Amino acid sequence: MRILIYSANFAPEPTGIGKYSGDMARWLADRGHEVRVVAAPPYYPAWKIDRKYAWPPFRREQWRGVDVWRAPLWVPQSPNGFTRIAHLLSFAVSSFPIMLWQVFWRPELVLTVAPAFVCAPTALLTGRLCRAKAWLHLQDFEIDVAFGLGLLKGKVGSLIKTEAYLQFFSHRTGHWLGLDVHDVGDYKVGGEWRVLEPGMVLTVEPGIYIRPSPRIAKEFWNIGIRIEDEVLVTNGAPEVLTAALEKTPDAIEALVPAA
Repeated sequence: MRILIYSANFAPEPTGIGKYSGDMARWLADRGHEVRVVAAPPYYPAWKIDRKYAWPPFRREQWRGVDVWRAPLWVPQSPNGFTRIAHLLSFAVSSFPIMLWQVFWRPELVLTVAPAFVCAPTALLTGRLCRAKAWLHLQDFEIDVAFGLGLLKGKVGSLIKTEAYLQFFSHRTGHWLGLDVHDVGDYKVGGEWRVLEPGMVLTVEPGIYIRPSPRIAKEFWNIGIRIEDEVLVTNGAPEVLTAALEKTPDAIEALVPAA
């Protein structure tokens, strides 16, 4: 299958969306799929363009069997709500012609990795022009929620590097499932994060937990929210075993009185 991944963040970024998108692209390529990626140059979590990618602004490279097309973006020195929107918009504009060029390659699947929602219209247009499926994957809500509520303040890169978010999100985003709820198994092999294989089952469970603190408004005290799914890894698209469970706020609030 010809798969086009549209993600502002990509390898060799060591953490966050770039790490996720890189591992996913490599896994797909290792299994015989033709994978192309349209991405920005590495800049996260330092919030500074990697010097190796300073010039030329547009480039094409091979990374572990993946065909990577780079488009420039503006990186703010002090990320906040406004500058982050401008930051993502700059990538959406610079990558637009590169995405349209991929129509001639005729991908069968166009996968956009958010929070770069501003890129979604371009991905949808590309998909329609070549009659491909268009998917939108949402990633990294926990830290964004903490910023939106004013619980975290400062530069995102610095807060992640110092692990300031652990006050509200003290565990990883998932674990193995098997005979036990928290099943045994290594997460790294030979110092590298383990590549997912068909038959594996794991959880995906972002959350936010707010303990009483004089630095936090009292209306947020003792609130804990976690949305957990159980996911089966297959040879194709992952199967969400808990897809039928309610997850929206309105549906959950409607269930509470019945309990």
